[in-house]
Amino acid sequence: MISLIVAASLFFILLIASNKPSNFIYVLFLLGPLPIGWLEPVITPFGLIGMSAIKVQIILMVLTIRILLSKNLNRKHIAKHISAYMIFILICLISVLWAPSLEMAIRMLIKLITPLVFFIYMYLYINEIGQDKFINAVITSGVVFLLLAISSTALGFTAESYLGLPESSRAVFSCHILMVFAVILSKLVTRYSLKNLLVTFIFAASILAAFTRITIAGMFLSAGLILFLRMKGVVKIAIPFLGLISMVLLFVTVDAFKERMFLTAADDIDHSTIYESPQTITSSIAGSGRFYAWEVSLERLFYDNKIFGSGIGATQLLFYGATGSNASAVHSEFIRLLCDVGVLGMLAYMWFWMRISYAIRIKKKRNRLDQYQYQLYLASLGMIAAYLAYLITDNGFDYVGQVSIFVFGTIGAFLGSSFKKYKG
Repeated sequence: MISLIVAASLFFILLIASNKPSNFIYVLFLLGPLPIGWLEPVITPFGLIGMSAIKVQIILMVLTIRILLSKNLNRKHIAKHISAYMIFILICLISVLWAPSLEMAIRMLIKLITPLVFFIYMYLYINEIGQDKFINAVITSGVVFLLLAISSTALGFTAESYLGLPESSRAVFSCHILMVFAVILSKLVTRYSLKNLLVTFIFAASILAAFTRITIAGMFLSAGLILFLRMKGVVKIAIPFLGLISMVLLFVTVDAFKERMFLTAADDIDHSTIYESPQTITSSIAGSGRFYAWEVSLERLFYDNKIFGSGIGATQLLFYGATGSNASAVHSEFIRLLCDVGVLGMLAYMWFWMRISYAIRIKKKRNRLDQYQYQLYLASLGMIAAYLAYLITDNGFDYVGQVSIFVFGTIGAFLGSSFKKYKG
């Protein structure tokens, strides 16, 4: 009963807020990352569905309603940006025909479609919202949940001593903060101030304090790309190398991070290993059950169905049963794509990211960007780099409200910020 009340409340709050897009963005970015998975599941015709999944469905419904009511719907402009993703979704839809579970297939489709719908929403409404308000909404979300995490950790409400939120994994929390970090860093490099520098430092420190390897790596990657795009001359070339070296040194010389990365092999690795035996570093990385999970998934779902996969949702269904791995899910969206929709689906997905990254670069090249557009430009590319890195070793598709809407929303906001006047 409580879950139904919460679900109904979320729907009406978002629906009412959506009447004014500038307010809706703040509400969505505050409710989207809210950890409510601890509430009891809701009984539906497709079985028990957790509240986190219900929240995603509510977001999808509200966004769809607002898009259908939009007077700015320009199919030609939108289609050129999302055509590759629509091909990917079409492949996923066709794969339902041989998917082992209709329930899992629908769940997975909703996770993949919702971020795209938010991209379309931002593309249509960014000029009404205002680029500055969108950026502030992203940062506000990060600040609120960072303060909540600091308070929860300090009071002992989290299961571990590392920075995080109650009833939420550190990987989810830190990836949300990582996406906000990309926006904050983009703001810093375009409008330097001590305040922006301090906030950037705090968010970087928070990602480290969350102690999740892939988000730490994503932070170095995102920051390196943003700084590379912003800087000039020798510094521009040096930044990627300095970032890579700094990340490696962090994980091989700082005891806490070294133990997290290599577990029992940590004692065998130090700074000299980098140049004396680099293969030892890569071979000693602890997968926390991931490597075996990947092996099992590929063996059961991919090798016999390399081109088309075993059907959308097949990998999630596999991990609902016993796999022999201590991983609770496949923990790699690229492995999941190969298993679910095969090489064909994987190529379509990666084609979308290549197309959208190219569109971002072309938009910047052909348009004179104002301060906020330039921030969105840098943040978009920084987020893409961090997001794709995150998908390598974690379940990024599952975290729609915490991560995906920030990535797709920022890209949509940038590309849509001048579509009325841009005819390229």
